[in-house]
Amino acid sequence: MKNLTIKVEDQTKTLEILQGDAVIQREPEKVVIDGLINAPFEYLTKRKENTNIYESHLIVDESKGIIKLIIDENSYYFSSISGEIKINPDFTKFGINTGQARDTFELADFIKMNRFFFADKNTAMKLVSELKNFKAKVDREVEKTNDDRGNTRLLQNQVVESNIPDAFDLVVPLFKGQPEQNIRVEINIDSRSFECSLISPDAKDLINEMRAKLVREQVEKIKELTPNLTILEV
Repeated sequence: MKNLTIKVEDQTKTLEILQGDAVIQREPEKVVIDGLINAPFEYLTKRKENTNIYESHLIVDESKGIIKLIIDENSYYFSSISGEIKINPDFTKFGINTGQARDTFELADFIKMNRFFFADKNTAMKLVSELKNFKAKVDREVEKTNDDRGNTRLLQNQVVESNIPDAFDLVVPLFKGQPEQNIRVEINIDSRSFECSLISPDAKDLINEMRAKLVREQVEKIKELTPNLTILEV
């Protein structure tokens, strides 16, 4: 060991000397976890005994479907465990209630590749066939009856209303980590462009109802597990 000359200033409180193969000393890291809505409860279930409840709190944002557990709130290295209700990608890809437009061929191909989510796969394949033939049906009818007196547009509207089913049923999970739901989906077709969009009042209602319900369920479970934890709603 070499001789060292060390000068200690008045403000120095701790002095640590490392030599050779000594392990590099690093600052602690904050624990930041972003998970599904049950993440804070599951964390507390396993770490309750090592958690100072009186220096922790839970933030609840029911409208956004988010709860956040803060542990060691006065420490720079506090822990943050967030739980969020996340829309399931299997539902998102349908573009329901988003205004996403597809032409009849695109929608037919999409339904064909996602028939797994239909309550009745035969209904899915029948819809595929009708969508594939839809434009041809319109063109044939218009060609037969076009009198150059403005009746073409009316005929197109009639064909749109009469050849495609009004709605179909999907069985799909709305949120990640949650069970499947049976939802009714309607098809809107623009009579000028023949582009299709999917809407579902049922899905919108279920998402709003389930978001609030799931948040409340988790908060109640955390209250039961840690009665003295401060819970703040924002």
